[in-house]
Amino acid sequence: MKGLVISWCVLCAGIGGGYVAFSMAVSTKALLESGLKVPARVIQLVESRSRSNEKTSITYHPVFKYEVDGKTYERKSNLGANPPSYEVGEVTTLTIDPKDPSNYISSDFWGRWGGNLLVGAGSVFFSLLAGIDIFLKLRKSNKLNKIQGT
Repeated sequence: MKGLVISWCVLCAGIGGGYVAFSMAVSTKALLESGLKVPARVIQLVESRSRSNEKTSITYHPVFKYEVDGKTYERKSNLGANPPSYEVGEVTTLTIDPKDPSNYISSDFWGRWGGNLLVGAGSVFFSLLAGIDIFLKLRKSNKLNKIQGT
C-alpha cells in the first residue's frame, strides 16, 4: 500500500511538472510575440566549473550587452555550454520584455525552449513511470482478489 501512495505522489508531481512546463511555454511564447527584438553583443564568456565524481566539467556562459531606450544592460546568461554557444564579439538578437528589459530570451533554441523541454520531458517520464507502476500494482491487486475469492 505504501508503494502505491508513493507512486500516486510521483504521478501528481509529474502532472504538476507538466503544468509548469506548459506555463513556461505559454510565457515564452507571449514574450516572443510581444517582446522587443534588440541586437546584443557577447562581451565576455564566464567560465563555470562543477565537480562530480572526481571529474570537473566546465561550461561557458555568455554575457550579453544591449541597449533599450538609451539604457545599457549587461546580463549573464543562465545557460552555459561547452563548447561555448557564442564567441566574444559575436552579435545576436535578444527578445526583451518591454516592461522589464533585464528579462530576455536569446535567439538560440535552448535559450527559447530548453527549460520548457527539460521540465516537460521530466514530467512525461515521471508521469509514465508512476502511471505504469500504479496500473501494474492495481492489476496485481485485482488478480489477488480474484484468486482469494473476494
